[in-house]
Amino acid sequence: MLTLRGTPFLYYGEEIGMRDVPLRRGEIMDPPGKRYWPIFKGRDGCRSPMQWDDTPFAGFSLSKVQGRPWLPVHPNYHQRNVAAQNEDPDSLLNFTRKLIALRKECPALRRGEFAPLTTRPRDALVYLRRTDDQTVLVALNFANKTIRAACTPPLPEDWQLLFSTSGADLPHVNGKNIELAPYEVCILEVKTGR
Repeated sequence: MLTLRGTPFLYYGEEIGMRDVPLRRGEIMDPPGKRYWPIFKGRDGCRSPMQWDDTPFAGFSLSKVQGRPWLPVHPNYHQRNVAAQNEDPDSLLNFTRKLIALRKECPALRRGEFAPLTTRPRDALVYLRRTDDQTVLVALNFANKTIRAACTPPLPEDWQLLFSTSGADLPHVNGKNIELAPYEVCILEVKTGR
């Protein structure tokens, strides 16, 4: 989403990977959820309090002063919260921050033309984002194994790494193929031939 054109939208909690709260029928506050249970369980699962830290109620409220939040906090809030992810440079929160910063720096990611490069394998998506002044290649591996994505047309071979989740200096780009580690997100900028 942050590598495509348009206005990216993150719903609160997505930046830390918050999950929907599993709710019992008696915990549901959403009127349609109450009325149409079990056919429609309502929208409350995704409306739980933001998980700020590992204190009671995930730092969302001061329980003794303000009372319980309207909805329960997800049981994983001790591990999955903003404070914990702030400290981890490889966390989803910091991954999101890095991608947002890269998007701000890269005109091609914000407003560039979109040119798809892959049709196989199905677990890969590779595309170019281009402006008159910049060409960026975005390569995404959705599989839990290393894959080689076939690209058409052939790719230039002189790239500068802008972002990667694999830790590699530069992925293997060979003419018509790019090799990606499991679940890798890789963003490269062409160094020549703009």
